[in-house]
Amino acid sequence: MLLRIFYKQQWYTPFLLAITGLALWQRALINPSDSLEYVGENIGPLFDRMIPFFHDHPTAAILITFVLMMFQAFFITHLASSKVLKNRFSAITGLIFILLTSSRPFMLAPQAGYFAGVFILLAFNKILNTYAPKDVILQIFNAGLLISLAGLFYFPAWSFFILLIISLAIYYVISFRTVIAALTGFITPLFFLFVILWVSGQLEGFTTSFSQYQDNWLSPDFSFTRYDRIYLYILGFLTILSLFSLRMLHMPAKVIVVRKRMLTLSVALVVAVLSYAVAGKHLLVNQSLLIIPLSVALAVFFEDLDRRILAESLFLLTAIILAAGHLLV
Repeated sequence: MLLRIFYKQQWYTPFLLAITGLALWQRALINPSDSLEYVGENIGPLFDRMIPFFHDHPTAAILITFVLMMFQAFFITHLASSKVLKNRFSAITGLIFILLTSSRPFMLAPQAGYFAGVFILLAFNKILNTYAPKDVILQIFNAGLLISLAGLFYFPAWSFFILLIISLAIYYVISFRTVIAALTGFITPLFFLFVILWVSGQLEGFTTSFSQYQDNWLSPDFSFTRYDRIYLYILGFLTILSLFSLRMLHMPAKVIVVRKRMLTLSVALVVAVLSYAVAGKHLLVNQSLLIIPLSVALAVFFEDLDRRILAESLFLLTAIILAAGHLLV
């Protein structure tokens, strides 16, 4: 029943997604100050500078984060459809994204991953556009630039630069020019940030933030609750299931552009998993990077199941588990 409602895009589907998001985020929207205890520090220079504003204006902080989350939900639904990552248009991708981003209390807070996720989604869109015959160099440059900006909010997001380089090989456009374009795009925001901080005398603050992040990475201090561990196990199971389903798709029946984009999606999932290796003590927050490719891959899995009753049952069970997770501390 739940799959059937979101299976095809209807005029009321965006409202259903918005209502679902509001229902799952009502705890944070009603008591915004309680959610700020989950805000991480020393994650990225741009995000660190926003933390004082969050604590001074908790309501505005939660509203901004909620709007960013909903924007990503709608954009990833559009991305999955326009880039032919699924067999048919539906809003299941957006629904899964909202469920994943609302599945634990620490996600109902201003997290660096939400800000970085916007740029990662835009970069992923550019990466998928590199298969187009026009403006390949420009698409690659923009993708590198967006990934670099994402890392300035959340350092582990820079791991998606690996996806960009691998995608060049997947689309048979890898060359000295394309690699230089990717590197130039990646370095450009860092160069301008360096100049701005150097001129304003704040360069030392940036280096301190990065060194503290390195300390957290090399000597992480994990403090997981029992439910956090269960949640990580569930997330790992869903990731393995998604990778397996992408491998088992009947790819020869699909056109070459879809096959390449499915392969790119698989690589994005692997890169997102690898980013946990550099997340340090922010291991739980790193979910915000994983859920971007995971949402699309899970949507592909549920829509590709031939037995609709089985698909409905599995999806309903997954939705209940994820929706209930944000109530367990």
